[in-house]
Amino acid sequence: DAGVIEQSISIPDNDPAGASTDINVEDGGTISAARVTVNITHDFPGDLTIILSRDGTDVVLVEQPDVASTEFMQTFTVSDFNGEDAAGTWTVTVVDGAARDEGTLNSWTLELTR
Repeated sequence: DAGVIEQSISIPDNDPAGASTDINVEDGGTISAARVTVNITHDFPGDLTIILSRDGTDVVLVEQPDVASTEFMQTFTVSDFNGEDAAGTWTVTVVDGAARDEGTLNSWTLELTR
């Protein structure tokens, strides 16, 4: 089961609220593995914190990644939700923690194994 968000969302500069987008998973089942892939364009990806959330649980996927390119695409394996039901709203939030540059969350995917 996978969800894909392919709309571009602007990441506000130096804003602790960041930019968020959701994937709604309708089919339940016990999660045995979760993977999240993000595709981000940002002048300085090292400013970013990327968070996966569901039902009040926040998991920081990466904080201030060491990336030399303005194109940041990475897949994260997340075990924090293993054993839980897959159904619900999953949210990725990207926070730019520094001033002077902006970016875009180009897309993200959620892959759940049951």
